[in-house]
Amino acid sequence: MINTDLEKGLFQKGYQVIAGFDEAGRGAWAGPIIAACVLLRKEDLEKNKELIAQVNDSKKLSSQKREKLFPEIRKNFLGNFGVADNKVIDQIGIQRANVLIMEKASKKFKDQVDIALLDHIGGFDNYYQGDLEHRIIVHGDAQHLAIALASIMAKVYRDQLMINYAKKYPKYFFEKHKGYGTKKHLEVLQKIGACDIHRKSYKPIRILEE
Repeated sequence: MINTDLEKGLFQKGYQVIAGFDEAGRGAWAGPIIAACVLLRKEDLEKNKELIAQVNDSKKLSSQKREKLFPEIRKNFLGNFGVADNKVIDQIGIQRANVLIMEKASKKFKDQVDIALLDHIGGFDNYYQGDLEHRIIVHGDAQHLAIALASIMAKVYRDQLMINYAKKYPKYFFEKHKGYGTKKHLEVLQKIGACDIHRKSYKPIRILEE
């Protein structure tokens, strides 16, 4: 359940600006990986009560609900994105790409933020390597507001990019599976092979290329 207890506690301790981080697209076979950073101040909790009451982990919201919340979050909270495309992922690996997008997302607000809250990625404890004081929280996107806001931002932004890619590569149905490894995605790959936005270093794609 999403709550603001952690954020309220940090504000009471004297922290002024909290940055919530999350990423989307790590496990996809095609397209970029995206990080979102959303800033949260004490006054934001009072000003946006109605919006906050609708926020949850992006995975627990319908696509329609996420898309409705996305412009409201962008309007009422400062935020930024970090992007690494499939070519970068193939060159440096998904772990280093994850570090890179976190750095890109936070760079704009580096001098404003007092502490960062990040969702834990299973098996990876050091994907954030910035200078900010930070906490990495298991299932943080399902518990804490700052991370949940970032999870919605990252998910919707990436989905929109994949829908745009679907117009360029209509045979792959990216608008439906967003580049993830569905049965339909695999069937298309086996028929016509990979396109320019597929991650060639990922095993399912690499096997088809051999």
